[in-house]
Amino acid sequence: MTVSGSPPATSTTFTGLTNGTTYTFQVTATNAAGIGPASAASNSATPESSLTCPCNVFWSQTPGTVDSGDGSAVNLGMAFTTDTNGYITGARFYKASTNTGTHVGSLWSASGTLLAKATFSGETASGWQSVSFSSPVAVTAGTTYVVSYYAPKGHYSVGASGLTNQVNAPPLYALASAAAPNGNGVYAYGSAPAFPSATFEASNYYVDPVFSTSVPASPPGAPTGVTAATAGSGSITASWTAPASSSTITSYTVTPLSGSTAGTPVTVSGAPAATSTTVSGLTNGTTYTFTVTATNASGTGAASAASNSATPESSLTCPCNVFGSQTPSTVDSGDGSAVNLGMAFTTDTNGHITGARFYKASTNTGTHVADLWTASGTLLAQATFTGETASGWQTVNFATPVAVTAGTTYIVSYYAPNGHYSFGPSGFTNQVNVPPLYGLASAAAPNGNGVFVYGSAPAFPNGTYNAGNYYVDPVFSTP
Repeated sequence: MTVSGSPPATSTTFTGLTNGTTYTFQVTATNAAGIGPASAASNSATPESSLTCPCNVFWSQTPGTVDSGDGSAVNLGMAFTTDTNGYITGARFYKASTNTGTHVGSLWSASGTLLAKATFSGETASGWQSVSFSSPVAVTAGTTYVVSYYAPKGHYSVGASGLTNQVNAPPLYALASAAAPNGNGVYAYGSAPAFPSATFEASNYYVDPVFSTSVPASPPGAPTGVTAATAGSGSITASWTAPASSSTITSYTVTPLSGSTAGTPVTVSGAPAATSTTVSGLTNGTTYTFTVTATNASGTGAASAASNSATPESSLTCPCNVFGSQTPSTVDSGDGSAVNLGMAFTTDTNGHITGARFYKASTNTGTHVADLWTASGTLLAQATFTGETASGWQTVNFATPVAVTAGTTYIVSYYAPNGHYSFGPSGFTNQVNVPPLYGLASAAAPNGNGVFVYGSAPAFPNGTYNAGNYYVDPVFSTP
């Protein structure tokens, strides 16, 4: 491209380039005597389509060296600028699994004035970690800032010579080391968060700002549909539906309302913020519920409604079931009509249903028949109970175990020809989690849960009333 004029300009814009392709350039000057020698090559630059912010420089990149091996306490940072006014709402860094301890993110002016600071929480074992500042910091286009984090145990990630040239991720730009006031990337050893001002061979320590072009007018609404499910020993997965305008959200906070960690929040952040997390370090056998709040650059919104309750448990030894030795709150309903009663359930692993159980009142007489059904009502197995006790839990085995698939819904039921079934009111309002088995929440089951149908013979139960639990149970074995 020729740039001319009187005098000729010293900058120009190339158009028609390919987004995502990296370019470098040389420049020659011409006078009446001819063309002079070419310049050295420019830094590399990559045209990109407009990014949706909140945004950052490194996105999901993985460092060349995930663990430097340096175990000293150190602050690590990056000098950057923007091409538009906006707000820094938080900070990010790439974490090695050995990079342990409490990490603190900071934003500084180029001369070392602290502009914002926040402590990371709810970190994953490794990978990108994010934290939101309590208030967004307004930044000016073309002004240099430094984002950093404190690694008290070292083992930071690094990319050799990664900031020799400017890294362009418009509207953000990580400065070339030669163009930054103290070089780039920067570090400072010490026992506390501090301004990093030393550099070594333009290394990239994978520290990153979170930038927004504007501050949302108001905090986000409350997340909805918060559910909790046992994820394994000592852990529960909390999931939720994002509120409207979720693109502005920088983080979520998951707060246990009950259990041994009640009130201890877990922060979930990223670009964009995730919509589920696994809370670990819980006590097996303790019941937990959770609320979730969403945060954007304007602040934190209202808390969600509480989740269902969930109880982390150690892996069960199978054959296993949902209700164990529980006693129903109402042993005899008093209803003397012939009725089929059941429960919709699923598993988190493939296996076999070898039989069925139900809780019996002494008045629940006659010949009882157990059935296993698909969610749509196809009969998979049937067996008649024999040798029953006068009351309590009764069990029968199917002639042939039925193979079941993880994540698929099935119905287990029994026929009570003289009624007087047991029940617990609203027992399936929330999911009952006893991994590997799960009694579905009534709202999540095809025909609701628990289910029933009146009649004079065993039949598929597909009615429901107030999510009542009729204490019917599968017997499950892993392969």
